[in-house]
Amino acid sequence: MLERLYELTIKKKEIEAELKAINEEILNNVDNLELEDDHIKVSIIPESSYKTLDMTKVKNKEPELYNELLDVYPKEVSRKAYVKVKIK
Repeated sequence: MLERLYELTIKKKEIEAELKAINEEILNNVDNLELEDDHIKVSIIPESSYKTLDMTKVKNKEPELYNELLDVYPKEVSRKAYVKVKIK
Protein backbone atom coordinates (compact mmCIF):
# COMPACT_ATOMS: atom_id res chain seq x y z
CA MET A 1 0.00 0.00 0.00
CA LEU A 2 2.80 2.48 0.85
CA GLU A 3 4.59 1.78 -2.43
CA ARG A 4 1.42 2.56 -4.42
CA LEU A 5 0.87 5.72 -2.38
CA TYR A 6 4.46 6.73 -3.14
CA GLU A 7 4.02 6.09 -6.89
CA LEU A 8 0.76 8.05 -7.06
CA THR A 9 2.23 10.94 -5.08
CA ILE A 10 5.15 11.18 -7.51
CA LYS A 11 2.73 11.11 -10.47
CA LYS A 12 0.59 13.77 -8.80
CA LYS A 13 3.62 16.06 -8.40
CA GLU A 14 4.54 15.56 -12.07
CA ILE A 15 0.98 16.32 -13.18
CA GLU A 16 0.78 19.38 -10.91
CA ALA A 17 4.04 20.71 -12.40
CA GLU A 18 2.68 20.22 -15.92
CA LEU A 19 -0.63 21.89 -14.98
CA LYS A 20 1.26 24.82 -13.46
CA ALA A 21 3.26 25.27 -16.68
CA ILE A 22 0.11 25.16 -18.82
CA ASN A 23 -1.68 27.64 -16.54
CA GLU A 24 1.29 30.02 -16.67
CA GLU A 25 1.33 29.76 -20.47
CA ILE A 26 -2.38 30.58 -20.59
CA LEU A 27 -1.95 33.55 -18.23
CA ASN A 28 0.99 34.94 -20.19
CA ASN A 29 -0.12 34.27 -23.77
CA VAL A 30 -3.92 34.36 -23.96
CA ASP A 31 -5.85 37.59 -24.37
CA ASN A 32 -9.34 36.15 -23.79
CA LEU A 33 -10.71 35.91 -20.26
CA GLU A 34 -12.45 32.63 -21.11
CA LEU A 35 -11.50 29.60 -23.17
CA GLU A 36 -13.91 26.78 -23.84
CA ASP A 37 -14.30 23.63 -25.89
CA ASP A 38 -16.49 20.51 -25.62
CA HIS A 39 -14.62 19.21 -22.55
CA ILE A 40 -13.38 22.17 -20.54
CA LYS A 41 -14.02 25.81 -19.73
CA VAL A 42 -11.15 27.96 -18.45
CA SER A 43 -11.71 31.38 -16.91
CA ILE A 44 -8.83 33.77 -16.29
CA ILE A 45 -9.34 35.62 -13.03
CA PRO A 46 -7.36 38.87 -12.93
CA GLU A 47 -4.99 39.64 -10.08
CA SER A 48 -6.60 41.43 -7.15
CA SER A 49 -5.95 42.32 -3.53
CA TYR A 50 -7.99 42.95 -0.43
CA LYS A 51 -7.49 43.96 3.18
CA THR A 52 -8.27 41.87 6.23
CA LEU A 53 -8.13 42.49 9.93
CA ASP A 54 -5.07 41.02 11.64
CA MET A 55 -6.78 39.44 14.62
CA THR A 56 -3.48 38.36 16.19
CA LYS A 57 -2.39 41.99 16.45
CA VAL A 58 -5.80 43.00 17.79
CA LYS A 59 -5.59 40.22 20.38
CA ASN A 60 -2.11 41.32 21.49
CA LYS A 61 -2.67 45.09 21.48
CA GLU A 62 -6.37 45.28 22.41
CA PRO A 63 -7.28 42.10 24.34
CA GLU A 64 -10.56 43.49 25.70
CA LEU A 65 -11.72 44.57 22.25
CA TYR A 66 -10.66 41.18 20.88
CA ASN A 67 -12.76 39.34 23.49
CA GLU A 68 -15.73 41.61 22.81
CA LEU A 69 -15.51 40.97 19.08
CA LEU A 70 -15.09 37.25 19.63
CA ASP A 71 -18.28 37.17 21.71
CA VAL A 72 -20.28 39.14 19.14
CA TYR A 73 -18.83 37.66 15.91
CA PRO A 74 -17.73 34.11 16.66
CA LYS A 75 -16.68 31.88 13.80
CA GLU A 76 -15.99 28.20 14.21
CA VAL A 77 -13.87 26.48 11.60
CA SER A 78 -13.82 22.70 11.31
CA ARG A 79 -11.21 20.71 9.45
CA LYS A 80 -11.77 17.22 8.17
CA ALA A 81 -9.28 14.50 8.96
CA TYR A 82 -6.72 13.91 6.22
CA VAL A 83 -3.62 11.90 5.43
CA LYS A 84 -0.37 13.82 5.09
CA VAL A 85 2.18 12.28 2.74
CA LYS A 86 5.82 13.36 2.64
CA ILE A 87 8.12 11.92 0.00
CA LYS A 88 11.67 11.35 1.26
